[in-house]
Amino acid sequence: MKVEKEQKRAAYAACIWMIIFGAAHIYSAFGGYYAVSSDPGTHHADSLEWMANIVVTMMCIAGIFVSLAAVRAWGRTVPRWTVSIPAWSGCILLVLRGGGGAIDQIFRLTGILPYGFFGSAESQYVTWAGRIFDAYVMIGAILFVMTTRLYLYKVNPLNDF
Repeated sequence: MKVEKEQKRAAYAACIWMIIFGAAHIYSAFGGYYAVSSDPGTHHADSLEWMANIVVTMMCIAGIFVSLAAVRAWGRTVPRWTVSIPAWSGCILLVLRGGGGAIDQIFRLTGILPYGFFGSAESQYVTWAGRIFDAYVMIGAILFVMTTRLYLYKVNPLNDF
């Protein structure tokens, strides 16, 4: 089994992506503001949003585990299902969220749905923050799919069992 440098870079980039994404959600859960869904000073988080931030943070921790399992020696020794389940779950969620955000942005930019899927008429600030966030999620989806593929087919293939 030979893991190429580019594949390792993608896995480590996915790990760093997960750390940043998780840290942003921890920051938000504890009252911080990173300006995605409202203008500065106008947003007040509720308990449902707090729980969502905590759940996303826990999923990012699982993503860190998956990313490192793809490039570290211990990734071959842990039971395959402990990496495969969070890997596939993360891929599905990130691709759905990243793809949905991309489609929403395309619809907004082309004028098909000028206010997006949810009909929100936001400020330019929120519009651009949303675009940047959607792009960031899409980058994470690409990196995580690459990392999952590396783990499932190169690091710990089925024929090893």
